[in-house]
Amino acid sequence: MTETDLATPSLDAPSGSPALREQFAQVRTEVGKAVVGQDGAVTGLMIALLA
Repeated sequence: MTETDLATPSLDAPSGSPALREQFAQVRTEVGKAVVGQDGAVTGLMIALLA
């Protein structure tokens, strides 16, 4: 593998298990209750925390 291969994410990588998706949605919903009206910001925050 080259450095380019490591830096470029694979498009055929699995996107996560259904259980993980459900947990992510539950956490996003609960955080969204405290941060009302900022769905995009909450989603971005969750992605940043898990990245």
